Amino acid sequence: SESESESAPPPSPPSTKAIACDSRNGRKCNRKRIHIDNNDKQGNPPLGLLTCQGKDGCTSVTFTCSVPSDCSVICSNGKPACNSLTVSSGIQVFCDPKSACNSVSS
Repeated sequence: SESESESAPPPSPPSTKAIACDSRNGRKCNRKRIHIDNNDKQGNPPLGLLTCQGKDGCTSVTFTCSVPSDCSVICSNGKPACNSLTVSSGIQVFCDPKSACNSVSS
């Protein structure tokens, strides 16, 4: 009989496609359109992550993903870290603290 130990392995956790913008090390993202293609035909789409750190880490940035529900933005360590950020509908934006975000829209 088939033993339980020979069942299919569990699906691997999704990978992450990350883009880091950090004004503290000179990697500001200003007036950029950032797109992450996280559409995976195998059914295990990678997570898309945009991190904006330091004052004006992301300024006038538009962030889109092919699968918006699997994408998020983290704004932190700046007042504001995200200034005039536009994301496609479904992308989660986390502001830590609240003052890290100014004018975020979807």
